[in-house]
Amino acid sequence: MEILKKLTKKTSGKLRLFADVLLASTEGIQKSLDYKKVARKKNGEVAYQADVQVEKIIVHELRQQGFEGAVLAEEGGTYGSGTEKILLDPLDGSTNAVLGFPLFAILLAYSTGTHLSDVEGALVFAPSLYRVYWGEKGKGAYLTTLEGTYALSTERRKHETGLIDVVPENTNPNDIVTCTSYAGKYRHVGSLGLALSFTAEGILEGVVNIANRAKIVDVAGPFLLLQEAGGSYLTDFDIIDNPTKRLCFIAARNSQIKRDLTRLVWEKRVKEE
Repeated sequence: MEILKKLTKKTSGKLRLFADVLLASTEGIQKSLDYKKVARKKNGEVAYQADVQVEKIIVHELRQQGFEGAVLAEEGGTYGSGTEKILLDPLDGSTNAVLGFPLFAILLAYSTGTHLSDVEGALVFAPSLYRVYWGEKGKGAYLTTLEGTYALSTERRKHETGLIDVVPENTNPNDIVTCTSYAGKYRHVGSLGLALSFTAEGILEGVVNIANRAKIVDVAGPFLLLQEAGGSYLTDFDIIDNPTKRLCFIAARNSQIKRDLTRLVWEKRVKEE
């Protein structure tokens, strides 16, 4: 895919590895999206055969290209071990993907630590949108499209009415109304990684997940991109070694919005017993 070829010329280190792996996996990933059957249902969530297949393809290609550390993935758990870790969500927004709705992404992040704050690099690839969000800790966040590469900034938004993404499952409708009244209008993207990337781009005011629906692999990379673009987040869990651990969070394009949303709904969040 042309956009990934562009990215290989812009990146180095682990980000270049991510781009190379995705480029080599493109054909297999595209074929995997035809696997629309459900692989399993658990705790109200659906995993498709496409999720499992894309994960296997990417993990295999990471090994083929020399990565020897641990891969922490949504479907298969942890592959291998080591100080170096890659976090992988093979299809963030998989229902969108298998139905042909373009709001889905492949999420990759790199870390040598155990906390979200230790994530050093991240990539969010939205193949149907021809967009790649990527960045490194302390070096900024960027968006590559077919037209070029641009620095991400949460302050680019110039519209009078704001949009906010609130995860609806297990969320009190009154809390959705509260967030919507604060921001302006409500949308649910169906992919947390993309919603956070849209916030980093300044399109969304923020993303509210007080329903304990997110997993570490959904947010580890996008949180880094959001911070590098000028945004902020709050979460009730930040250990990355369990890829399927659930958490709540509030993310916003600036600290003031995060504080306001925290004041309005954070105490309403679903807490694990």
